[in-house]
Amino acid sequence: RRYPDGAIVEYDHAGHHALLSVPAGGSIVLTIGATTLTLTDGQAQIDTATLLVKASAKTRFETPILEATGTIQDLCDTSGKTMSGMRAAYNQHRHPENDAGGPTDEPIEKM
Repeated sequence: RRYPDGAIVEYDHAGHHALLSVPAGGSIVLTIGATTLTLTDGQAQIDTATLLVKASAKTRFETPILEATGTIQDLCDTSGKTMSGMRAAYNQHRHPENDAGGPTDEPIEKM
């Protein structure tokens, strides 16, 4: 089905393929209870209480900037060290110097 503004809704039952196309400036909104997915030209926004991404191999973000406005919890290695724990250890890292034997200063550049 084609609409006067150029929007298209079609389904290929043989190929099991659905298409919903809206012209630039429009939006597609899917809502289930308190969860909403809004697609606009250049942005996809999901408003929900919990977003779960399951990937059996890997998850990849291709973006110049990745922002988080809340707490990031992680488990980075098999010993249970988190990124924040490794950062804190690095920032306070001191050890005996190789030549004089005295302790080194903390790193100049913090992580």
